[in-house]
Amino acid sequence: MDLLRRIIDNDLCLGCGICLAALGEDRGRLELQENGYYRPLALPTTREADKTLRAVCPGISLRGDGRQRPLWGQTREIAVGWATDADLREKASSGGLVSALAIYLVEQGICDAVLQVGPREGHPLYNELKVSRSREEIIANAQSRYAPAPMFPHLKTLLDQNNDSYAFVGKPCDVAALQNFLRLQPSYQPRIKAFLAIFCAGIPSYQASRQAFGQAATKAPLIALRYRGNGWPGHFQADFEDGSTLTMSYEDSWGKILGRQLGTRCKICPDGIGLLSDIAVGDAWLLKDGKPDFQAGVPGRSLALVRTERGSRWMAQALDLHYIEKGTVDPADLPLIQPYQWRRRRLSGWRALPLQCRTRFLLRFKGINLMRHSLSAGLLTGLREAVGSWKRMRKVQEK
Repeated sequence: MDLLRRIIDNDLCLGCGICLAALGEDRGRLELQENGYYRPLALPTTREADKTLRAVCPGISLRGDGRQRPLWGQTREIAVGWATDADLREKASSGGLVSALAIYLVEQGICDAVLQVGPREGHPLYNELKVSRSREEIIANAQSRYAPAPMFPHLKTLLDQNNDSYAFVGKPCDVAALQNFLRLQPSYQPRIKAFLAIFCAGIPSYQASRQAFGQAATKAPLIALRYRGNGWPGHFQADFEDGSTLTMSYEDSWGKILGRQLGTRCKICPDGIGLLSDIAVGDAWLLKDGKPDFQAGVPGRSLALVRTERGSRWMAQALDLHYIEKGTVDPADLPLIQPYQWRRRRLSGWRALPLQCRTRFLLRFKGINLMRHSLSAGLLTGLREAVGSWKRMRKVQEK
């Protein structure tokens, strides 16, 4: 069986399209499947192509620098922050810190543009890679998009059409994909000036989005779709051509629909916190009775894990230039503020174990101290997670 078939059959493909960027976008195609995910098709199956695919695919290859010994990864600073622009803070999903930093990077000439995900023009359900060159364009794509995004199939064409430099904003697996590509194509490395990662709990399928907005009474065409924003944590909102609107709380949309339709690779993900980024940003949830309060009703706050020296420099300069405001957070509270990511970091090694055995160690998650943190969970808990993962894997194989 060729490598691509093994990746897809074991539900490890993330649909990002970096394989097409590495192998040549004219040597295959990325198609949206009935299950609501993108998959690459018709790629070459030569030994050399498999070698490239093994190195570049973030579904099976994630490579850190070995310094990720703390559970939250290598950090130079842990803080909370938000955009000083009140409108941006209100519109964005969690305080607008990522968007404010992206605006800072462009306006201060550190990069020419920002690569980020946004809704496809004229098709509000679907996502695509956006090239944002101004404050207005960055803000237009400021909100979370809880659905698949074909980020990279045309990446090489984009990079070859000019000499512009870019900041990249994306999920941790997208950061891993881009860094894998840059290792294979080092001539492009100076062109990517910054990696800003957004905490991720998994990629829901487009079918999940359809199920969510399908609860509306109307059958009119969809004209706009927002997963979060306009307040914190914000509401899921679908607007329809007949003027009607469906709204749903974050707890109901993510907790009851979107977050329950994730692929296998997301369920074993070893990095939802941007271990390979310059700055990783997630929600700095306020606590109520020791748990995150999703009904906080206060201005959004972002949790920032600053991982590199240049990331620290950008945070400080953005603060001095009033792009952002910043507060402190006790690192000891992180397991309470982000309990899902804390638990995932400790259990992903156990969850991946059945797949490693089935695929003859196809997964290559290196330099992120996966084993160290898996052992901290304890044997009984770990075995329970491994058995659960094995059962889920069997269901996938039976489909």
